[in-house]
Amino acid sequence: MRSINYIGNDMYEFTGFVVTKDDYGFDLKTSDDATDIDFMYSMNFVMLIQNESISQVGENPHFTTDQITDYYLLRDTPKSDFEKLLEDYEFPPENKSRKPYVCLEGAFSSKDSFWKILYPTSVSELGPIDALKLKREGFILYMPNDSEIYGATNIFEYKLHKIVETINETWQGASQTDRYRALEELQKAAKTANAALESNYEKIKVVTPEKIVPDIQQTEDGFKITSGVSIDDLNQEDFNTHVETRKSVDGIYTVKSNNDENIKVLLSDEQQEILGDIKKMEKATPDEIKEFIANPPENWNDEIVDASNLYGERVIGWGLYEPPFNFNQYASKNEWFEGANEAFDQGNIILEETDYETKLKRDLVIKDNEEDVEYEEDNNLIFNGYRLPEIIGGYNDGFTAKTYQKEGIAWLYSIYKKKNPGCILADDMGLGKTFQVLSFIQAISDQKLNILIVTPASLVYNWESEYYKFFKEIRYRIHLATKNKAEIERLLHDQIQGKELQNSNLYISSYENIRSCESYIKVQWDIVILDEAQKIKNTQTLTNKTARALKADFRIAVTGTPVENSFSDIWAISDFACPGFLDSHKNFKKYFSLSDDEPDDRLLQKGKMIRDKLGSLFLRRLKEDNLPELPEKVFVKQSELMPELQTSVYKQVLALAPKAMKLSDRLRILQKLRQVSDHYSFVPKYYTEDYNYTDTAKTILLEKILTEIQGKQEKAIIFAEFIHTQEILASIISKNFGIRPQIFNGSVSLYARENMLNRFKHSQGFNVIIMSPIAAGVGLTITEANHVIHFSRHWNPAKEDQATDRAYRIGQDKTVYVYFLIGKITGIKSFDEKLDSLLSLKQSVKSAALFPSARLEIKETEVMDDLFMK
Repeated sequence: MRSINYIGNDMYEFTGFVVTKDDYGFDLKTSDDATDIDFMYSMNFVMLIQNESISQVGENPHFTTDQITDYYLLRDTPKSDFEKLLEDYEFPPENKSRKPYVCLEGAFSSKDSFWKILYPTSVSELGPIDALKLKREGFILYMPNDSEIYGATNIFEYKLHKIVETINETWQGASQTDRYRALEELQKAAKTANAALESNYEKIKVVTPEKIVPDIQQTEDGFKITSGVSIDDLNQEDFNTHVETRKSVDGIYTVKSNNDENIKVLLSDEQQEILGDIKKMEKATPDEIKEFIANPPENWNDEIVDASNLYGERVIGWGLYEPPFNFNQYASKNEWFEGANEAFDQGNIILEETDYETKLKRDLVIKDNEEDVEYEEDNNLIFNGYRLPEIIGGYNDGFTAKTYQKEGIAWLYSIYKKKNPGCILADDMGLGKTFQVLSFIQAISDQKLNILIVTPASLVYNWESEYYKFFKEIRYRIHLATKNKAEIERLLHDQIQGKELQNSNLYISSYENIRSCESYIKVQWDIVILDEAQKIKNTQTLTNKTARALKADFRIAVTGTPVENSFSDIWAISDFACPGFLDSHKNFKKYFSLSDDEPDDRLLQKGKMIRDKLGSLFLRRLKEDNLPELPEKVFVKQSELMPELQTSVYKQVLALAPKAMKLSDRLRILQKLRQVSDHYSFVPKYYTEDYNYTDTAKTILLEKILTEIQGKQEKAIIFAEFIHTQEILASIISKNFGIRPQIFNGSVSLYARENMLNRFKHSQGFNVIIMSPIAAGVGLTITEANHVIHFSRHWNPAKEDQATDRAYRIGQDKTVYVYFLIGKITGIKSFDEKLDSLLSLKQSVKSAALFPSARLEIKETEVMDDLFMK
């Protein structure tokens, strides 16, 4: 009997597990009768539970098809996962015999028409032939006249069914605009589900613009403000003509594309209001246009229209640029932004950015100091001595500032009082940068301030909990501006209205949120603090531009790794904290660009020059110089011969190398060797879900290490890069040690991360948490664990140190053991051995104040030379 059972009414019972609720929220516990395969699927549903997505508490939690399917839609390869789910739990196999066909019964404008999905034997130009309409219950299809099961839909097809049903519920009373909007949704869903859509509806191109983009154009009589929309291939002139020639604004416009195709442009009610405001300006004078741009109507919403009147001095515009009113120089918006796209190097797009963010990159235009210093602020000469301020209310019992921390607090306070624009706190990891920054803002909490802290999403709650933990008096109202933009909108509205600030406010938000909500760059902040400021190292990303566009009287950049890839990283951070202080980026790169063959001593010399130039605006102290009381850190390397099957699979992959001539092929082989060194099941031919600690060299070592840790009743962090590896380790540990280790990776929600860490920290005795080195590489403090196991080694020793320092930092009172696991093969130098040798060569200069940690990164070519050339 499988652990998921269909109980009717589109509801499934998930047996073998118990939902519990503790002080940290809901959690899913394994029952005694759960099988290994059940355990693997529990990892899939635990996020739903921890996010409180189910209401059932007790044995046998219930899930709807929506919850099951929606989870899989979030996965990287949802279809294959879903097919595996069907197979594992003995659901009927996916129906692949007939391609679904979506058609409309009746005319598009008829109130009696409705959409339906057929499963024809074939589809001709004349429509469906021998159509068969099936009944659907959940994701199971039944024959229409009896209870015989026809098959299961895949998740995309299931979503298509749900969309059709939702559309039909409101179709009869829908307006023509709403019907076209529904058609747009149907087109996307049908394409994703690989379904056929009735041909005449498939050919209609329906587009809903994200924003109205006004423009200023020169005419024979003077100038006019025109209405554009954010649709790339639309003929904007044709759209403007349609808007201008109609007496009133409509919700639908049929407009030509640049390829002379017809496009249905759908506008929301709010967008129609914006166009109505613009139409009123068709015969306005230049002075009236100037006034209109400076003070757009109150109903303009930054979610749907560009506006510039509230932006800071550094922002040129976000789609709408308020130029000097010499219109002869600015005949169209295209000229204002001419060359912006060409200058953007697509190779600089960072991996975690979404397509939506990438699309917006060209829109936010700031004075970027790339070619010349267009924007700078006064930087006063800094003094040598600092004055330690009083920490209002004092610290909670058990917390006192260390000597170097007092210096850091006094340094921040003194720079702030001297009215410098900002500074960079670049202390080594684990020295308490958060503590120093919070102490500084507590010291000035007698003022009424609006302070913004921008941090990686995983650390939003951490900053809040640290503030409550450190101080006796809570002096700030804390706003966690995570998904809710209302707090920022309310603050902006109050500033526009000139309302007096009633109390001090501390807003804690993520880099992702400030990118997606324009109001952040409209608010006048007293202080902006960027945590893990290396996030803005790339000057071409929207994250960087948004951070530099923030208006603030004082800025603090906080980073333990001020230089990661090149010295341009510290320029980008400095141009946020102290704009113009390191000259233009162009001039900076003349002196501080790096060549591939530049020796380390020259890099160290350049780093010292930059540090000297930054002077007292830059503060960096190292852990070994300031924390002599930290316990010992013991490094343990352990090796084991690979078992027979793992050795065989490894050699089969290695045998592909001589035939690999292309770089891309070699990289794939290299990656596969790295994966097989974790577990042979990364090769599809050897895929299994029955995992044992005897499978691989490193799982054998892991079992021995964890047995010793369990005997001491201590805690361990295991770092593993691949999700599949994380799941394998969770299964093995659950089977052999009777605990279900939680997995902390990029798929874990912000809320669940906080609960997960608290649950691990407060558990008694032996426990294990499995972490991605990327998701947990910065900012987290987990001193409850004193064993760090690097199951998968990182290419960069600096990144590996970042992961280790989650446990080795202030608050750690036990000896920290750091384990490196190495799989070996008789007669062959294995991938693990090669990687360990190369990493050992990279250690000598990694602690330098300003040294590109990317230079520590092992390049794939270094490994490939060893694999393919020797």
